[in-house]
Amino acid sequence: MFAKGSLVWLASPLAMAVAVMTVSIWFRSIIGYAASVLLFLITVFMACFFRDPERRIGNGIVSPADGSVAFIDQEGRKLSIVMGLRHVHVTRAPRGGKVVGLERRSGRHRPAYKDVSETNERVEVVISSGLGDLSMTLITGFMARRILPYVKVGDELSKGDRVGIIRFGSRVDVQLPVGCSITAHLGSRVRAGESQIAEAIDDTD
Repeated sequence: MFAKGSLVWLASPLAMAVAVMTVSIWFRSIIGYAASVLLFLITVFMACFFRDPERRIGNGIVSPADGSVAFIDQEGRKLSIVMGLRHVHVTRAPRGGKVVGLERRSGRHRPAYKDVSETNERVEVVISSGLGDLSMTLITGFMARRILPYVKVGDELSKGDRVGIIRFGSRVDVQLPVGCSITAHLGSRVRAGESQIAEAIDDTD
């Protein structure tokens, strides 16, 4: 299964590869053969990057993204997950609830693991859950140039529902409601929708 909006990213290099290969065979061009192989490899990369597998939803408050936990604040209510190119880049809701906020802020495209990522382009999604408001912020990175939300204000989400995609590597920050505590650790490898990152005293989900 592939992510929404990925068709053009998959079809374009594939179509070019087929066209270049056809011309190369006709003219017996070694350079053309090499170019078509490169385009086929790009198609394979795009297929891996835009994959969107089904997930078995975990317990508690789950990770919104695949990646590694790179930051946890001292209060234990905010964490950051850094995503690499090899990870699935479709983000998911950490908790079920209603989307009450969706704001895009333009900015730079600096490496997302650095402090300067605070000035990077981002989309903040606020979910009103039974535990209180929970926010997840999708942040672009050096290679990430576009955030595509799948949701809008007023949507009702279940835990693990798809929220959006960040193209080509970046970061997701999560701000938890009062009464929640983070169970993940720095360096923990997490999977969107599956890995528990936090819990609440009265959480029965």
